[in-house]
Amino acid sequence: MVAWLPASLLACASPSGSDASDPRDDQPPPISSVERPWEAAPPVLVADLEHTGLTTTTEDWTPMPGFSFVDDHAAGMPFPLTVDMPWLVHEQISLLVSLTESAFDPDVLAQAGIDAMHLPIRDFSAPTLQQQDDFVAEMERRVAADQRVGVHCQAGLGRTGTMLATWFVARGYEPAEAIDAIRTLRPGSIETVEQEESVFAWAEARVP
Repeated sequence: MVAWLPASLLACASPSGSDASDPRDDQPPPISSVERPWEAAPPVLVADLEHTGLTTTTEDWTPMPGFSFVDDHAAGMPFPLTVDMPWLVHEQISLLVSLTESAFDPDVLAQAGIDAMHLPIRDFSAPTLQQQDDFVAEMERRVAADQRVGVHCQAGLGRTGTMLATWFVARGYEPAEAIDAIRTLRPGSIETVEQEESVFAWAEARVP
């Protein structure tokens, strides 16, 4: 039996021919300049995720532009929209970490069966050591449970890349190697000197 996506989860999907635009259009493209597809493509069918109650109405997925895994358990992405929830469920994201000052709606996440974590960081700024500690600790818990975590800021580059690089340091990378690795996997990541320095600072303070 297939359950249907609640109406509230379709609120951001524009009908065909709508002039609605993506609120991220004024941001730098996260990885590619692929346009948002929801006006041209209908929602997607999820026949194998009945436990979430989150399904849609066609046989094809609508991938989220700018979404990519950096390892088996952590993925970076730009600020998601409600229409992206089926994709996050499809990718088995169990926790969404919001690094923007205003978090993604936790009620929408709850309807999709996704937990929420909010670590607010001002745009182009770096996380505090405590925020990095909290993120790494939560990542370790999720990895131990073999769960996947999505991390977002606005464009999915600066703050997101910084946290993902911190996670790579926790995994055993040297800070410079972690930054290079994240930038290779997600071009444009870690946008400021302050963000770079925060990765080195966390390594110095926390890595034996």
